[in-house]
Amino acid sequence: MNNQTAIQNLDKFDVVGVRKDGGIDLVISCDGPIDDSSETLLALECKIRNYVKEVEEAREPTFFERYECKPDAPITIFVSCTFDIHAKALELIARLQSVAERIDARIEVRKQMA
Repeated sequence: MNNQTAIQNLDKFDVVGVRKDGGIDLVISCDGPIDDSSETLLALECKIRNYVKEVEEAREPTFFERYECKPDAPITIFVSCTFDIHAKALELIARLQSVAERIDARIEVRKQMA
């Protein structure tokens, strides 16, 4: 059995981008379809929670200092997946919005990042 899911490197940012308007984009990239298996859903939840935790807990420098942004810079967490995303995974993402709100962030799903 293959233990890999479409969501990898749960404890690392996949992509961090600083926008021209000063906001920050945090991107979760997928290596395949996001199915409804317990392993995939757990990996997705862990990845989103770790993104939030990294922003909350970064010190010396803070997350915002590291990327030379204002402390109130808007943050968007993107789940970028060109593959299919199961409805249960989309429901999980919607539920995790309350976790993202702890850092005044929102979560969006995109087929492709421009």
